[in-house]
Amino acid sequence: MISLTKPVNLGAIPEGGRLLSQGFHTLFYDELREAQPQFSKIYSVKDSIKREETSLEYVGLTLAQEAVIGGPSEFESPLDGGTKTVKMLLYKRGFQVAEEDEEDDLYGPLGEIGRDLPKCFTRRVESVCAGHFANQFSTTTGFDGLPIVSTAHPFPAGRRNVTTGATTWSNRPAVDSALSPETLGSLQTLLRQTRTREGMPAGLRGNVLVVPVELEKRAWETISSMYKAFTDTNEKNIWGSGGLWPLKVLSWEWIPSAKMYALIDDGYSPFEWYWRRRPQFRSQTDINNGIKQFFGRMRGAANANDPRGIAATPGA
Repeated sequence: MISLTKPVNLGAIPEGGRLLSQGFHTLFYDELREAQPQFSKIYSVKDSIKREETSLEYVGLTLAQEAVIGGPSEFESPLDGGTKTVKMLLYKRGFQVAEEDEEDDLYGPLGEIGRDLPKCFTRRVESVCAGHFANQFSTTTGFDGLPIVSTAHPFPAGRRNVTTGATTWSNRPAVDSALSPETLGSLQTLLRQTRTREGMPAGLRGNVLVVPVELEKRAWETISSMYKAFTDTNEKNIWGSGGLWPLKVLSWEWIPSAKMYALIDDGYSPFEWYWRRRPQFRSQTDINNGIKQFFGRMRGAANANDPRGIAATPGA
């Protein structure tokens, strides 16, 4: 999550400029008057010291082979799979006011604008990550070059499913359907069937259901009832707190899709956010024109590598 405890870099601010810049301190130290950022509940947040970050897929060893006493051992070498490079992006925002306007306003509306500047950056990270997350069926791709959610992920370096011999695996249902107990069961099965790069069982289990606000009510109805939701049977609800697969619901206001939903294992999410430069804030005064300028900048990027850890559908 974006730190609300680290000092904000205000740069060299003239004494009068602190009337507005004080709002930065109030925001970052005391309160954020809107929903707290959600991206860090899905995205693994990392720091970067590079212009670009390149990740390499490592493919490990296969199963041990039966051998005879005194016979030779079979040796394997670790293999490289795919690579993925993400470039750090720059974001800026600022505002300016006449010195006279600031003098007459003090802590009125202009002070509120000063408080709004840091929110421009927290909101941008939320917007970027939510859009990146929603595009998991199309442009958000992984090591294999396919969308993070696909029906035909290939195993790298010629590996296969050690149980079935299959050369591909899926984390998207064959038929996209609206949210229901049955479709949740399909997503959980896909997660449970997920194999490692070497084709072994990955041991994944979905425990967080991510939905847009349009599906929040239906999501809670699905997991909260004592019996199976939307039926008149006495079947136990396996998604509830006392069920076999209890879930948490994460409703993300920034998701730009009203129908998609995803089940994730929050211990193995494929999504990453890199901070190259956390938000910094400065000000300057144009003495000739009597204008005070306040501005901020940050650098970062959303990324996804390994598609394991999520099963999802764009809905219907």
